[in-house]
Amino acid sequence: MEINRLTSAVRLAERNLGATVEALGIAAFLVGRSGKLLLANTKAEVLMRCDGVMTVDSCKTLRAMRTDEGKALAAEIVTVSAGMSEHSRQPLRLTSCVSGRAYVAWVLPIRPPHNGVPSCRFQLFSGVGPEPTALVLVGPVGARMVIPAEAIQTVFKLSTAEARLASALAEGHTMEQYAKQANVSPNTVRNQLAAVFTKTNTNRQTELVALIVGALGFAAFRRDWDG
Repeated sequence: MEINRLTSAVRLAERNLGATVEALGIAAFLVGRSGKLLLANTKAEVLMRCDGVMTVDSCKTLRAMRTDEGKALAAEIVTVSAGMSEHSRQPLRLTSCVSGRAYVAWVLPIRPPHNGVPSCRFQLFSGVGPEPTALVLVGPVGARMVIPAEAIQTVFKLSTAEARLASALAEGHTMEQYAKQANVSPNTVRNQLAAVFTKTNTNRQTELVALIVGALGFAAFRRDWDG
């Protein structure tokens, strides 16, 4: 019944949000304070129905199926919702109770307006619930999303080098891997990333990736998503 309710909520929200949540291409859960689930996209429904990764309890709170992972996810949601997450955080590792497949989860803040100016994510989701505070993105380990650097460069007005770095991060590469691949120094990559943060008004890699995927998910070439 709860999943059916969420399905109806998605249909209603899509009339207002368009295909933005679905365009993320990965499981997306919008939660309020204390982790109450407000909205889930199609891939999120699959994780709950079939994959044994996520669920909702009797209080409509989003949970990871495994107890220890559920506690870690709940703590991260509380931290982000309370505005205490100001620095880059590592994604959480989750496990399917059905297949044993490993997943990673990012918990991103939906910040309320600051000095009268709302954040992009707050503007996008403020109409779907009374208190959206975090966006939880979940994808399988090994899934890769390739968004062309040219598209990133055009949309966010980055330099060619900055766009290539942003594309690599969106695909799942680390800064160290990109530096080696691009044959540039780690310091150069750090400077490029700082410039990207400034131009995109972000301050964490997870936030940057979510912004890029949200804006250009339709242009992505996905590999190994179902394999």
